[in-house]
Amino acid sequence: MIYDTLLIGCGFLATGYATQKKNTCIVEEHQMCDSAFTLTLPSFQYTPYAPKTAEGECLFAIFRSLSLFSEGQQNTSAFECALSKYLIEKEIRPILKCRVIEITEREDGIFKVLVQTNGGLDTILAKKVLHTTSRVKKKHMTVLFVSEDYPSAKSTLLSLFPDSYTESAFYDGRYALHIPIANEYDENTAKVYIYKKWNEATVPAKILYIAPLFCGVVSEEAFSDLRFTNPIEAFEYGITLAKEEK
Repeated sequence: MIYDTLLIGCGFLATGYATQKKNTCIVEEHQMCDSAFTLTLPSFQYTPYAPKTAEGECLFAIFRSLSLFSEGQQNTSAFECALSKYLIEKEIRPILKCRVIEITEREDGIFKVLVQTNGGLDTILAKKVLHTTSRVKKKHMTVLFVSEDYPSAKSTLLSLFPDSYTESAFYDGRYALHIPIANEYDENTAKVYIYKKWNEATVPAKILYIAPLFCGVVSEEAFSDLRFTNPIEAFEYGITLAKEEK
Protein backbone atom coordinates (compact mmCIF):
# COMPACT_ATOMS: atom_id res chain seq x y z
CA MET A 1 0.00 0.00 0.00
CA ILE A 2 1.19 3.51 -0.81
CA TYR A 3 -0.10 6.30 1.45
CA ASP A 4 -0.68 9.81 0.18
CA THR A 5 0.98 11.19 3.32
CA LEU A 6 3.07 9.82 6.17
CA LEU A 7 2.92 11.98 9.30
CA ILE A 8 5.81 11.56 11.73
CA GLY A 9 4.49 12.39 15.19
CA CYS A 10 0.95 11.86 16.45
CA GLY A 11 -0.24 15.07 18.03
CA PHE A 12 -3.24 17.34 17.70
CA LEU A 13 -1.96 19.01 14.55
CA ALA A 14 -1.29 15.67 12.83
CA THR A 15 -4.71 14.38 13.89
CA GLY A 16 -6.44 17.44 12.47
CA TYR A 17 -4.58 16.93 9.21
CA ALA A 18 -5.57 13.25 9.11
CA THR A 19 -9.27 14.08 9.44
CA GLN A 20 -9.07 15.71 6.00
CA LYS A 21 -6.69 13.26 4.34
CA LYS A 22 -8.04 9.75 4.69
CA ASN A 23 -5.15 7.93 2.98
CA THR A 24 -2.73 9.04 5.70
CA CYS A 25 -0.47 7.05 8.03
CA ILE A 26 0.65 8.46 11.40
CA VAL A 27 3.66 7.05 13.25
CA GLU A 28 4.66 8.05 16.77
CA GLU A 29 7.94 7.20 18.46
CA HIS A 30 6.48 7.20 21.96
CA GLN A 31 3.82 4.97 23.50
CA MET A 32 1.47 7.91 23.95
CA CYS A 33 -0.34 9.81 21.22
CA ASP A 34 0.28 13.34 22.45
CA SER A 35 4.00 13.91 22.89
CA ALA A 36 3.86 17.71 22.46
CA PHE A 37 1.60 18.59 25.41
CA THR A 38 1.33 15.53 27.66
CA LEU A 39 4.98 14.47 27.61
CA THR A 40 6.43 17.98 27.82
CA LEU A 41 3.95 19.62 30.23
CA PRO A 42 4.68 23.05 28.70
CA SER A 43 2.15 24.99 30.76
CA PHE A 44 -0.88 24.56 32.98
CA GLN A 45 -2.24 28.00 32.09
CA TYR A 46 -5.19 27.86 29.72
CA THR A 47 -5.18 30.06 26.63
CA PRO A 48 -8.81 30.45 25.47
CA TYR A 49 -9.57 29.43 21.90
CA ALA A 50 -12.98 29.06 20.27
CA PRO A 51 -13.26 26.20 17.72
CA LYS A 52 -13.94 27.32 14.18
CA THR A 53 -14.80 23.94 12.66
CA ALA A 54 -17.23 21.14 13.41
CA GLU A 55 -14.35 18.74 14.04
CA GLY A 56 -12.73 21.24 16.39
CA GLU A 57 -15.98 21.57 18.31
CA CYS A 58 -16.20 17.77 18.54
CA LEU A 59 -12.71 17.59 20.06
CA PHE A 60 -13.45 20.53 22.34
CA ALA A 61 -16.56 18.70 23.60
CA ILE A 62 -14.36 15.77 24.63
CA PHE A 63 -12.11 18.14 26.58
CA ARG A 64 -15.14 19.58 28.34
CA SER A 65 -16.52 16.12 29.12
CA LEU A 66 -13.24 15.24 30.82
CA SER A 67 -13.08 18.61 32.64
CA LEU A 68 -9.60 19.36 31.31
CA PHE A 69 -10.13 23.14 31.24
CA SER A 70 -11.13 24.85 34.48
CA GLU A 71 -10.85 28.37 35.90
CA GLY A 72 -8.05 29.53 33.63
CA GLN A 73 -6.03 26.32 33.92
CA GLN A 74 -5.64 23.20 31.81
CA ASN A 75 -4.88 19.64 32.87
CA THR A 76 -2.02 19.20 30.41
CA SER A 77 -1.03 15.83 31.81
CA ALA A 78 -4.41 14.39 30.71
CA PHE A 79 -4.55 15.80 27.17
CA GLU A 80 -3.57 12.41 25.78
CA CYS A 81 -6.80 10.93 27.16
CA ALA A 82 -8.87 13.39 25.10
CA LEU A 83 -6.81 12.84 21.97
CA SER A 84 -7.00 9.05 22.29
CA LYS A 85 -10.78 9.22 22.74
CA TYR A 86 -11.09 11.33 19.60
CA LEU A 87 -8.82 9.01 17.59
CA ILE A 88 -10.95 6.01 18.61
CA GLU A 89 -14.21 7.76 17.74
CA LYS A 90 -12.90 8.79 14.30
CA GLU A 91 -11.20 5.42 13.67
CA ILE A 92 -7.80 7.02 13.12
CA ARG A 93 -5.20 4.43 14.06
CA PRO A 94 -1.66 5.75 14.56
CA ILE A 95 1.24 3.35 14.91
CA LEU A 96 2.74 3.92 18.36
CA LYS A 97 6.25 3.06 19.55
CA CYS A 98 7.36 3.37 15.94
CA ARG A 99 10.79 4.94 15.35
CA VAL A 100 11.76 6.22 11.91
CA ILE A 101 15.18 4.85 10.99
CA GLU A 102 15.70 6.04 7.43
CA ILE A 103 13.87 7.92 4.68
CA THR A 104 14.83 7.47 1.03
CA GLU A 105 13.18 8.63 -2.18
CA ARG A 106 12.74 6.18 -5.02
CA GLU A 107 13.18 7.10 -8.68
CA ASP A 108 9.40 7.31 -9.09
CA GLY A 109 9.15 9.94 -6.32
CA ILE A 110 7.69 7.60 -3.71
CA PHE A 111 9.27 7.80 -0.25
CA LYS A 112 10.49 4.59 1.31
CA VAL A 113 10.50 4.92 5.10
CA LEU A 114 12.25 2.31 7.23
CA VAL A 115 10.70 2.11 10.70
CA GLN A 116 11.30 0.04 13.81
CA THR A 117 8.40 -1.26 15.89
CA ASN A 118 7.99 -3.93 18.56
CA GLY A 119 7.64 -6.40 15.70
CA GLY A 120 10.99 -5.45 14.15
CA LEU A 121 11.89 -3.49 11.02
CA ASP A 122 9.21 -2.56 8.51
CA THR A 123 8.82 -0.31 5.48
CA ILE A 124 6.15 2.31 4.82
CA LEU A 125 5.63 3.82 1.37
CA ALA A 126 4.21 7.32 0.95
CA LYS A 127 3.94 10.01 -1.69
CA LYS A 128 4.75 12.67 0.91
CA VAL A 129 6.37 12.72 4.37
CA LEU A 130 5.61 15.43 6.93
CA HIS A 131 7.48 15.80 10.22
CA THR A 132 5.35 17.18 13.05
CA THR A 133 8.16 16.91 15.59
CA SER A 134 10.56 19.83 15.98
CA ARG A 135 13.81 20.35 17.81
CA VAL A 136 13.28 23.07 20.37
CA LYS A 137 15.42 26.11 21.02
CA LYS A 138 15.78 27.64 24.49
CA LYS A 139 14.47 24.38 25.87
CA HIS A 140 13.19 23.76 29.37
CA MET A 141 12.06 20.79 31.45
CA THR A 142 9.04 20.72 33.73
CA VAL A 143 8.99 19.25 37.24
CA LEU A 144 5.68 18.54 38.98
CA PHE A 145 5.88 18.75 42.77
CA VAL A 146 3.77 19.00 45.91
CA SER A 147 4.46 21.24 48.87
CA GLU A 148 2.68 22.22 52.07
CA ASP A 149 4.74 25.42 52.17
CA TYR A 150 4.64 26.65 48.58
CA PRO A 151 6.02 30.18 49.20
CA SER A 152 9.11 28.76 50.88
CA ALA A 153 9.50 26.01 48.27
CA LYS A 154 9.15 28.51 45.43
CA SER A 155 11.78 30.82 46.91
CA THR A 156 14.23 27.95 47.38
CA LEU A 157 13.67 26.50 43.90
CA LEU A 158 14.01 29.82 42.07
CA SER A 159 17.29 30.36 43.88
CA LEU A 160 18.42 26.80 43.15
CA PHE A 161 17.51 26.97 39.43
CA PRO A 162 18.16 30.50 38.09
CA ASP A 163 15.79 31.83 35.39
CA SER A 164 13.20 29.14 36.18
CA TYR A 165 9.57 29.88 37.07
CA THR A 166 6.68 28.14 38.83
CA GLU A 167 2.91 27.90 38.40
CA SER A 168 -0.06 26.07 39.88
CA ALA A 169 -0.59 22.68 38.23
CA PHE A 170 -4.38 22.28 37.98
CA TYR A 171 -4.92 20.21 41.14
CA ASP A 172 -4.79 21.81 44.60
CA GLY A 173 -1.39 21.46 46.24
CA ARG A 174 0.41 20.61 42.99
CA TYR A 175 2.80 22.96 41.28
CA ALA A 176 5.06 23.00 38.24
CA LEU A 177 8.63 24.23 38.02
CA HIS A 178 9.90 25.06 34.53
CA ILE A 179 13.71 24.87 34.41
CA PRO A 180 15.83 26.16 31.49
CA ILE A 181 18.23 23.47 30.28
CA ALA A 182 21.53 23.94 28.45
CA ASN A 183 21.40 22.84 24.81
CA GLU A 184 24.11 20.24 25.27
CA TYR A 185 22.00 18.32 27.80
CA ASP A 186 19.77 15.44 26.71
CA GLU A 187 16.66 14.46 28.68
CA ASN A 188 18.38 11.88 30.89
CA THR A 189 21.30 14.16 31.70
CA ALA A 190 18.88 16.96 32.55
CA LYS A 191 16.91 14.71 34.91
CA VAL A 192 20.09 13.67 36.76
CA TYR A 193 21.08 17.34 37.03
CA ILE A 194 17.68 18.26 38.49
CA TYR A 195 17.49 15.37 40.95
CA LYS A 196 21.04 16.01 42.16
CA LYS A 197 20.53 19.71 42.83
CA TRP A 198 17.09 19.09 44.38
CA ASN A 199 18.40 16.46 46.79
CA GLU A 200 21.46 18.48 47.77
CA ALA A 201 19.29 21.38 48.86
CA THR A 202 16.69 21.50 51.61
CA VAL A 203 13.61 21.98 49.47
CA PRO A 204 10.27 21.81 51.33
CA ALA A 205 8.70 20.00 48.39
CA LYS A 206 8.46 16.52 46.91
CA ILE A 207 8.97 15.70 43.23
CA LEU A 208 5.99 13.88 41.71
CA TYR A 209 7.10 13.68 38.10
CA ILE A 210 9.63 15.08 35.66
CA ALA A 211 8.43 15.56 32.10
CA PRO A 212 10.07 12.98 29.80
CA LEU A 213 10.61 15.47 26.96
CA PHE A 214 11.86 19.02 26.60
CA CYS A 215 9.58 21.87 25.72
CA GLY A 216 10.62 25.20 24.29
CA VAL A 217 10.44 27.60 21.38
CA VAL A 218 10.23 26.45 17.76
CA SER A 219 10.21 28.53 14.59
CA GLU A 220 6.96 29.91 13.19
CA GLU A 221 7.50 27.74 10.12
CA ALA A 222 7.65 24.51 12.12
CA PHE A 223 4.92 21.96 11.40
CA SER A 224 4.55 21.27 15.11
CA ASP A 225 2.11 21.36 18.03
CA LEU A 226 4.80 23.23 19.97
CA ARG A 227 3.85 26.40 18.12
CA PHE A 228 0.58 26.48 20.03
CA THR A 229 -0.50 26.75 23.66
CA ASN A 230 -4.03 25.47 23.03
CA PRO A 231 -4.45 21.93 21.62
CA ILE A 232 -7.70 22.76 19.80
CA GLU A 233 -5.91 25.54 17.92
CA ALA A 234 -3.12 23.13 16.93
CA PHE A 235 -5.74 20.61 15.79
CA GLU A 236 -7.57 23.13 13.61
CA TYR A 237 -4.30 24.39 12.15
CA GLY A 238 -3.73 20.82 10.92
CA ILE A 239 -7.19 20.87 9.31
CA THR A 240 -6.40 24.19 7.61
CA LEU A 241 -3.10 22.95 6.21
CA ALA A 242 -4.75 19.83 4.79
CA LYS A 243 -7.52 21.85 3.14
CA GLU A 244 -5.04 24.30 1.62
CA GLU A 245 -3.10 21.53 -0.09
CA LYS A 246 -3.93 20.88 -3.69
